[in-house]
Amino acid sequence: MGRDVSKQVPSLVAQVRKHASASVSELHAGAEAALGVLATALAQASALAPFHVLQQDALLYGAAMDTQFGRLADGLSRKMSLTLGVIEAPTRAEWDRELKRQVALHAHYTAGWLEGGGVPAVLSNTLQPSEYRDATALHAVLSAGLAFVCERLEAALGEWLDAVETELVSLGGGTPALPPQRPPSPRAPLGPSRAERLRALAAQAKALGVRIRKVPADPSHRYLDKLETRLRSVVKDRSRDAATADIRQTRLRELLAFAETLRVRVKSSPADPSDAWLDKMEAKLNEVASRKGEPPFGAPPALPAAPSARRDPPRRGTPRREPPRNREEVARRNRLAAIRAQAGALGCNLGKVPDDPSTEWLDRAERTVASSRTAAATRGPIDSAPALLNSTSTATTAASLILDEGTVQEQIWPVVAEGLAIGRSRENAVQIRNDPGVSRRHAFLSVRAGSHYLEDLSSTKGTLIDDETIASSTRLYGGERIQIGDTVFVFRA
Repeated sequence: MGRDVSKQVPSLVAQVRKHASASVSELHAGAEAALGVLATALAQASALAPFHVLQQDALLYGAAMDTQFGRLADGLSRKMSLTLGVIEAPTRAEWDRELKRQVALHAHYTAGWLEGGGVPAVLSNTLQPSEYRDATALHAVLSAGLAFVCERLEAALGEWLDAVETELVSLGGGTPALPPQRPPSPRAPLGPSRAERLRALAAQAKALGVRIRKVPADPSHRYLDKLETRLRSVVKDRSRDAATADIRQTRLRELLAFAETLRVRVKSSPADPSDAWLDKMEAKLNEVASRKGEPPFGAPPALPAAPSARRDPPRRGTPRREPPRNREEVARRNRLAAIRAQAGALGCNLGKVPDDPSTEWLDRAERTVASSRTAAATRGPIDSAPALLNSTSTATTAASLILDEGTVQEQIWPVVAEGLAIGRSRENAVQIRNDPGVSRRHAFLSVRAGSHYLEDLSSTKGTLIDDETIASSTRLYGGERIQIGDTVFVFRA
């Protein structure tokens, strides 16, 4: 080694053990303070607090203990470096790495036990819910249940000190004249025994409602580790699901409030709606809001316009139109103007046109115009002439076929001059896919001389108007209830 340290071994060993003892005492003090904070937090919580609320307090305790473990490792490493300066650097570095490895292993073990729901399991297995508000009782139960947190690390440090002492003696060239050895005191067990771990995990599984099958009489540590990992994943999944469910419930409440603002009746809503259901509901409400000229769901309130330095008074008799707010609005207005021009040329009825249509409405209007253009091209110039001559009368009817009127699931099909084919196949303008009582080509709603007629196309189960089966082409006046299979529409003119 370059230096004879045989005479210094006893004093070095004594100093190392003294530093380790002081570090362990600091760990106990920090653990006691963190335990007091945990007991106070749990006592302030409701006796009926959900599992994830108790688990959050336990994880805060785990974060405090993780800080204590880091302080112990750094402080003891620094003291060891100063005390064992006469030892070669590679040897000291190896001891330092082993120390930090032992502390890190214990920190991971403690974090896993806490994340797996160990604290709620200890409480539910020892106390009644009415005793949760007693901070003294909580502190006593937690002290007993969490005693292994310090005892396990203290035992690991004892083994590490024995290994360091053995190497120091061998480096000193033999066994020095050490003080008389005291009888070894019984060391604290390395954490809870297998039976204690099994009881704690069984109580935790019972609290979580998880069934454990085929529990061995003498389980190995490997089996207990796998069981602990499984319960920990259950806790994480349930905490994540609970947070996601809270977000979905908040969104559902906001959508229901938005529906009340729009005066839309929501027939029913699931107790635990999915994201897809909420997305569909939001899209339908935004469509209704667009028709009524209201801002979409979640839109920020409109800011008042900044006063300009000069305002020209509007001319009399000229309606004042607000300028577009952004490029998207300009594009929508230009698109609407083009659709109106094409629909007028084809004699296509778009129904009620909103002042500020949504993108979905524009897409639907373009499909209607495209279908009218295809039908006109199929008829040819001679057959399309009557439609162009009657375009004025058809456009003023503003008739439409409505499904689930007044609800968030409402769907509207404007009646075009060429009429509406209704049935199960995709060639129909109104396709009904999920109704077994609907034929492939079930009925046809036509426009003749400005009037509307509904005709059954020899369907299997027939077509009903106001609960009466029709046998021939029947005129519609508006407000009729049309039943095709089990699907019910309302005709508005």
